[in-house]
Amino acid sequence: MKKLISIIAVIAMFSSCAEELDEPQERANETINGFDITWRGSVTTEQQAVVREIVDNMILVEGGFFVMGATPEQEGFARQNEYPQQYVSLSDYYICRYELTEEQFIAIMQDDMGSNSTYFSASYDDWAAMLDCISEISGLTFDLPTEAQWEYAARGGKESLGYIYPGSNTLQNVWTDSSTEGSTMPNELGLYNMADLKSEWCKDTYAAYDGTSFFYDPCNTDGKYPVVRGGNYICSGYDNDYTEESSLSSNNRLGRYYSGSGVNIYYDYRYCRTTARSYYSTTFTSAIDGSERTIYTKYIGCRPVINISNE
Repeated sequence: MKKLISIIAVIAMFSSCAEELDEPQERANETINGFDITWRGSVTTEQQAVVREIVDNMILVEGGFFVMGATPEQEGFARQNEYPQQYVSLSDYYICRYELTEEQFIAIMQDDMGSNSTYFSASYDDWAAMLDCISEISGLTFDLPTEAQWEYAARGGKESLGYIYPGSNTLQNVWTDSSTEGSTMPNELGLYNMADLKSEWCKDTYAAYDGTSFFYDPCNTDGKYPVVRGGNYICSGYDNDYTEESSLSSNNRLGRYYSGSGVNIYYDYRYCRTTARSYYSTTFTSAIDGSERTIYTKYIGCRPVINISNE
């Protein structure tokens, strides 16, 4: 009986973040990239390796004032939901050099989602759960970026050169079909892949801009749908109100069109701009039984931040 109890205890110790982790082990503290990590007792070697990798790629973004939305370089591309301009002041924060990857998700959550790299899909809640998990594992506080944090970082922060896309005025420099980290040139802050392949979830819920106020570290959570920023994300039709309309076709410079299996999909490269914004539902209503179902998508990922005020 004692032997059986010991075996159960060992299994529990190496369980995933779906269960509560042990209290921090003081003897296991470690400093990476200036961050003091306090490992939890149930963390696996594989989880530690992924957390070390993520923490080592966190880049300091020095906060400051910026004008958010359709600034002059975006004219001719901007949609109505990028107006009026927002006046924002941000505190310092850290943001990851790269988007989180499928491999990192699987290693941290110990769940392959029943998929392979071609069809891997995760929900908004899945990514949020991963950030909660690495926070619990490391003792640091990871979060999704606010919409303002994402745009400020994409613009290059205090190093901004006023580009249309993150790091360039030429889309080909920052967009690629490749899923390889660092497969494009970085922006002014050294951030990669903010305009290609996938969009990224933000912490805010969607709302129209209010240009009458000055905002400090804004984050709107009163809306229904999470904000989606960056990347060549599948247009869902939400707020699709570009001021310069264009019929997208396979040879159109603004996008590409795919048709297959009875599904027509538009990719619009204007979503790759630093100021482009949209939103995406996290659930849908089943036509079968009327229940709310979770939406899983391979087209939206996340890039974590660490807010200095939380550390």
